[in-house]
Amino acid sequence: MKYLKVEWIHSLQNEPIIIYSEIDNKYNEIRKVEIYRDNKIGYADLNTEFRGTRLSEEPLPTLSEIALDNQFKPMEIDKHEFEEVWLKRMQLNK
Repeated sequence: MKYLKVEWIHSLQNEPIIIYSEIDNKYNEIRKVEIYRDNKIGYADLNTEFRGTRLSEEPLPTLSEIALDNQFKPMEIDKHEFEEVWLKRMQLNK
């Protein structure tokens, strides 16, 4: 598994500004957390979609491919960081 954090730089009010993804070796999303400007959280896994967040139906591009678009700042993170965000997603939605 790999873990990604992507900052999305934009002024859209209804789109996330940070996206965390857990991906398999073929770059398919397994779990995702989206954080919005107003601190609301959306998330998805193979069985759940919350607040409009869905897993990508296609494999994600590589980090270097994502970085070609300067509105995105991708970085690989470790499992521990992803798991912290994943566990906190319910607390942040209160």
